[in-house]
Amino acid sequence: MASPRSGLGTQFGYSIPETTYGTAVAATRFRRVRSAKLTPVIGIAEGSSIQAGLRSQVGAHRVQTTVGAEGSVEFDATYRDMGLLLQAVFGKTSTSTLKTGTAYEQVHTLDNEDFGLSHTFQVSRIARNTAGTAVPATMTGGKVTAASFNCEVGGLLEVGLTLDGYKFDNTTALAVASYLPATVPVRGVDMCVKVGAFGSEAALTGVRSWSMEYRRPMDAADHTACNSGLKGEPVQNAPLEVSGTLNRDWIDKTLEDQSLSNATTSLQVVWTGAQIAGADFFQHTLTLPGTFIEPASQGIDGPQELVTDWAWRWEYDGTNAATWKTITTDTAL
Repeated sequence: MASPRSGLGTQFGYSIPETTYGTAVAATRFRRVRSAKLTPVIGIAEGSSIQAGLRSQVGAHRVQTTVGAEGSVEFDATYRDMGLLLQAVFGKTSTSTLKTGTAYEQVHTLDNEDFGLSHTFQVSRIARNTAGTAVPATMTGGKVTAASFNCEVGGLLEVGLTLDGYKFDNTTALAVASYLPATVPVRGVDMCVKVGAFGSEAALTGVRSWSMEYRRPMDAADHTACNSGLKGEPVQNAPLEVSGTLNRDWIDKTLEDQSLSNATTSLQVVWTGAQIAGADFFQHTLTLPGTFIEPASQGIDGPQELVTDWAWRWEYDGTNAATWKTITTDTAL
């Protein structure tokens, strides 16, 4: 079937981790996406053009200096084929380990090292010509610098990734796409939010939506001499920033009391899908020990029911790691 000459003809693919930062590896994983964009980042310098009688810059004095790339992708989370992308977000992680039968568990630790972990990302664009030619955009040395997760009860778990790259080109051959048929999206009604002491979190009733913003600051412009304008592999250069919101009906004052105490709680978000076998279900579990609920109180904005967006922020509690655990049938990341 021919691809439409529009965004409907787009494919988004990514590779296993590159062996060498910035050295392309063909994409072998492909996701259905909401949007995807890869763009070059090119430094420009203008030489001096002051000359008697000349009232404009001299075009020959404009030169390219540094090169890099950036991008973004938005998609719906699924219960399968998420391992490599979660690893790209949170850093080096465990591979899938057999739990029971055909159920495998992946453990992604949020505060983890990502140096030595980069991917090749590729997006195709269908040109609006007679042949409907697919023109690929390719980023090598791709790293996730920020991620957003948003889930409303009546919707899906939506994910957005911000990418930084070593180099951009539109000449690398387009990889042949193949998609997993059984990539069921993660629904909002699959979600249960819990709070409490780490290891004994209890369900929080009345939650309408939850969101998280995850940011790993990096020195994404490490351009040095003798490298043809290219940059060194970025390293984290500031603490992680993990925060979000929790929209909840005014059921009780649990979150208000928590916000006033300046004490931490363990915030856990669990999405449970279909049964794999026995007691094992497809599942994503995010656990954030050491979460602060920002100071706030329930207000009254009119005659409507009382609902509040509670802002939260995670900081390491000194003992327990923050993790994203996945139970899936994927035998590998």
